[in-house]
Amino acid sequence: MAKPETYFLYAPKPRRLVCRIHRPTKKGTYYLLKPLQRRRGQHEYVGQIALSGFTSLPSGLKRDGSGIPSSGYLVLKSLSESLGKFKLTIDSSAETSLDNDRVVLNHEELRILLRKTRAIKAERFREISGTVQSFLHSGFPSTFEKPESGLDTEYRPNAIADVLMRSQILNKLSKDDVAAVGGFFPEFIQKYGAVGSGKKKLFILSGSKRATEVVYVRKIIADFERRLAAKTQSEQSWQDFLRDYILLFNSNYATVLEKENIAVLGTRFPDFILIDAYSYLDIYEIKKPTTNLLRKDESRGNYYWDVELTKAISQVENYISHADRNAGQLCAEIKRQKEREVRVIKPRGFIIAGTRSQLKDEIMEDNFRLLNNSLKNLSIILFDELLNNLTNFLSKLKSG
Repeated sequence: MAKPETYFLYAPKPRRLVCRIHRPTKKGTYYLLKPLQRRRGQHEYVGQIALSGFTSLPSGLKRDGSGIPSSGYLVLKSLSESLGKFKLTIDSSAETSLDNDRVVLNHEELRILLRKTRAIKAERFREISGTVQSFLHSGFPSTFEKPESGLDTEYRPNAIADVLMRSQILNKLSKDDVAAVGGFFPEFIQKYGAVGSGKKKLFILSGSKRATEVVYVRKIIADFERRLAAKTQSEQSWQDFLRDYILLFNSNYATVLEKENIAVLGTRFPDFILIDAYSYLDIYEIKKPTTNLLRKDESRGNYYWDVELTKAISQVENYISHADRNAGQLCAEIKRQKEREVRVIKPRGFIIAGTRSQLKDEIMEDNFRLLNNSLKNLSIILFDELLNNLTNFLSKLKSG
């Protein structure tokens, strides 16, 4: 039997309309009702909530018309205190937003909030109960048992999910966080194997640490290829990406230090300095894959560096010169700021720019090689060369 075109939900005794939804359009209204047994209620904050993307009452709203369960009422209370009268929509797909007095709450984000508040209340109740139990046990040990130990260390379901869903979580991890996740992940793979479904499915080759690395490197390669194909990434976007993964592209390096303002250099510091296993310092400047590499000299039929790349070469040469002349002060400054010992002996410079696809023929390839080799203590690295390095690294991991 087909469902009625309109969904109705009524609160019994007395019968009052709580929710109405037009199923074909998935649009409807939830009415916040005045409680019968008490004076105050969520209806004081907003009289009704528009619904979008639903064919029946969405989770997170009470069936009796009293509003959002648990401490979720604080959402309506806070909105009312800040905005006065406001119009509220709960949407299954739209982003949470505010436009004057019109508020949109994403349904999934609201559900996560309610789950967190329930967990906090449950945890607090457990802590309070344990404290009371401990008090009674200390006073009446023969009547009240000692509270169960380790209550505060037991894992609460969904705790990891709640943490990982927070924005910018990767940028806020401490060294202890990174170490803990690194130790946990291989055991997770061994226990659960393939995880997820569809495009988000994570295929695990085995339970070993090497298999974990394979999955990790594959993900980075896929992200790199996607970025190269997009061709619209800014220099800052590429700097952010390489900041996280640049040590993977060259195993000779052990540490990366990013944009610093070292006074002794007398100029803006390069995008990165990389420190190798022997503490020697190299300088890196990041451009874009779309940065033009060469221009043709029509009168001679050969090629020379494009203007933008010439500027980058000049800038890196200045960095190298400043670093070389002020080596002692630079080492001291980095040690003071980063507590890291470095050795500045004829630092090398590298510019990551362009792709091999710009070299249309053998003449361009030969000219690029000649120009690159003629640079003093400086080299141009193509973006797809970095990708090839990472692909080769993946092949070694898989065959190892």
